This record gives sequence, C-alpha cells and structure tokens, in this order.
Amino acid sequence: MVRHGDGIETCLICGDEVRTRGLCTKHYAQFNRRKRSMTRQQAEAFEEKLIADDLLAPSKQPGRPAADDPFADVAEAIMSRYPITTASKMPAAKDSDSDEADFDRQIEAAKAKDEAAKPAKKTTKRKKSG
Repeated sequence: MVRHGDGIETCLICGDEVRTRGLCTKHYAQFNRRKRSMTRQQAEAFEEKLIADDLLAPSKQPGRPAADDPFADVAEAIMSRYPITTASKMPAAKDSDSDEADFDRQIEAAKAKDEAAKPAKKTTKRKKSG
C-alpha cells in the first residue's frame, strides 16, 4: 500500500484509491465475491494467504470468535444436509425417507411453536343496530 503526501492510500493491486483493506472498490468487490463462494474454513485460509502475499491488508476489526456464534451449529448442520453445488445451487437429494420425515416434523414443530408464541387476536362483538 502506498501513501501519498495527501494521505490517500492506493490499491495493492492496481494503484487506484483505496476503499478498505488496501483494495479499491473494484478489487474489494472481487475479493468479497470470491470469499462468499467459499466455506468459512476456505474463506479464512484464502484471506490469510492474501494477507501473507501482500494482496490484502489485515482487518482492523476482526469478527466475533466462532465459539460465540449462536448460529454456527445450526448453519453447519443445514449446510452439510444441503451442500451447494456449483452447477445447480440446489439442495442435495435426501439420504432416506425417514430422514426427510424427521426433518419435516422438526420444521412443523418449529412452526407450531412460533404460532403458539403469537399473541391471540382480540375479538370484539358488535352490537346489532335496530
């Protein structure tokens, strides 16, 4: 990253004005597009390699540690059940009918729990005119 006398940083790749992490808007978008197509483990290795090769500046504000992520286990389970294929981006076929039925029961139970948690609607009786 090069700093000029006016304080503007230049992109590590092309020399244009920096948006963030040592990259211009174009190269930061390309970096993010590649990173989003990877698993978390792949993305972390990708980022580390780019930083080591001086193609990306380290993050100034690292994300929350994975151990504190309340969604990690659920996301990992769903991602392993429905892996994304590059060709179709469609869920993989179910392993067995019993797994599918079990999964459907879990979804229905979650929906029922959500419905039960909703406040009941108030009904008002209207007076008949006449």
